Amino acid sequence: MGSYVSKPSSPPRIASDTVIPLHYFDDNSMLRSFVPEVTLRFDDVLDVDKIRNALDRLLSRKGWRKLGARVRFNSKGKLEYHIPETYTPDRPGYILTEDKYNVRIEEHPVGAQLPHPVGKDKTRPLFFGDPFSFASITRHPDTPKTMEKWLHCDVPQLFFHVTSFENATLFTTTWPHTLADAMGFSMILNSISLILQGKDHYVPEYLGAEEDLLQTLGTTANPKDFVLHDYLLSGFAGLRFGLYLALDMFINRRNTLRAICVPHTYFQRIYEETLGELNLTIDPKSTCRVQLPDEKFVSESDVLFAWWSRMLLSALKPRRRDAPVGLMNVFDYRAEFPHLLPKQGVYVGNATFGGFTLLTCQQILTSTLGFVAQRLRNSLNEQRTRPQIEAVAAAHREALDKTGFTAMFGQPDQYLFALSNWHRAKLFQVDFSAALVDPAKKEQNRLAGKPSYVHPVGYNNGFAIRNFGAVSGRDHEGNWWLSWFTGDDTWDIIEKEMAKLLD
Repeated sequence: MGSYVSKPSSPPRIASDTVIPLHYFDDNSMLRSFVPEVTLRFDDVLDVDKIRNALDRLLSRKGWRKLGARVRFNSKGKLEYHIPETYTPDRPGYILTEDKYNVRIEEHPVGAQLPHPVGKDKTRPLFFGDPFSFASITRHPDTPKTMEKWLHCDVPQLFFHVTSFENATLFTTTWPHTLADAMGFSMILNSISLILQGKDHYVPEYLGAEEDLLQTLGTTANPKDFVLHDYLLSGFAGLRFGLYLALDMFINRRNTLRAICVPHTYFQRIYEETLGELNLTIDPKSTCRVQLPDEKFVSESDVLFAWWSRMLLSALKPRRRDAPVGLMNVFDYRAEFPHLLPKQGVYVGNATFGGFTLLTCQQILTSTLGFVAQRLRNSLNEQRTRPQIEAVAAAHREALDKTGFTAMFGQPDQYLFALSNWHRAKLFQVDFSAALVDPAKKEQNRLAGKPSYVHPVGYNNGFAIRNFGAVSGRDHEGNWWLSWFTGDDTWDIIEKEMAKLLD
């Protein structure tokens, strides 16, 4: 594989390649700078050849062939896809590497340290080490970490690495963020699953294989109609905001990404207390939301973000109680535009915007969790309507055309906490049971072939901020999993404060 990633200059254009420009909302400075990587842990042994065969069949399908495209700059500095006429060993549609260890995963010195709630104290959140420390068993050394690797080498977008143990399999996917968001990634995995099961005819249509289906989004709307337009960080306010972020990263250079498990029993207590604060009861028809008199909802995700924001802000020890805080909740807007993105197909590209909730330190630290969770839900409900998405898309277009970055909202000196919630991607429900080496395990255990843990990391190149993270979802025991990037001193305070609660 080394030959794929060692070429110092961009490869020549191939006349037979199909060239397609990237969609407008897939090509910006922020997405170019970020490389997501997700490892799924299966407590089963998977057949790598079956996975490889499923990938071959997926990338042979109309539309889905786009996944194997090469990424290039055009003469105007924009990205475009170069799709090979056929995929061959010399120009494959994906890269799959594998390692095998003849030991059980708990016997491997690194594998044994992978985050896992089994046997742990479940009365409080569990904090695990830096997810990047597992790279020796989750990725091939030549797998790209920057967009430059894709731009200057004739390689496909998808890199897979399979690590097999005697009782477990780690399945890692690395891709440029310009290709897909978390929902798009889950659509790829679910299509692989269908082919593994022999259900090729159920693989959905790949929407936007050639045409940008979101090309009109925000083109006729007025950005001033966005509910938070008065808080748009542009001009001098945008400059101040950028300087505050840069100064924060300069002062706080020691930062770490860590994984957090919020056990079901612990979170359920917080959740029920929050409902009590709002004088609500759990909707008997749903295990993850609360019904309000006006038919609005407060979700478990709202409560989780409210709880974590308080934990984090308390550890940051703000000097001013009236200091502004911006909570950015990334949401998927595919369902709001069925006329652009028909439900019979899947849109693998990026289709997310940030929903902003503007508060103060005092409100988060002294108000009830119910108050913060309700504000998060209200903001999301207000900003996730079709007219508001059109308006904020117009604001993003203006910002992208001027700066290359999407629009931001709030106060220039705000504490910004940005969360991407992948719960709706249902990564813990990905079904690779058809690839089990021992198919009988499926009859013995309904969870066989499904991930017991989702391990996300990301490689940031040139766009570094603190205090952002992702919720990878809720596992089969009901535990919530969160990964977050913040200062080492902040982690120390959070763990000490959590320990005090149990004394």
